[in-house]
Amino acid sequence: MNLYTIESLLITIGEFFRGLHFKYQLIIAMGLFLAITWPYAVTCWKSIFGKKIGE
Repeated sequence: MNLYTIESLLITIGEFFRGLHFKYQLIIAMGLFLAITWPYAVTCWKSIFGKKIGE
């Protein structure tokens, strides 16, 4: 492989990841947000509705 082929390959991979990043940025951000807040949401839901159902 010559230098031009390696350079064009790196540029192609970089463009792919950059496009992927911007395309799925919102989905990834929402996924991380839900992964972090999910245990707290479940705990709050159980504390609010669990007592009403249990009574």
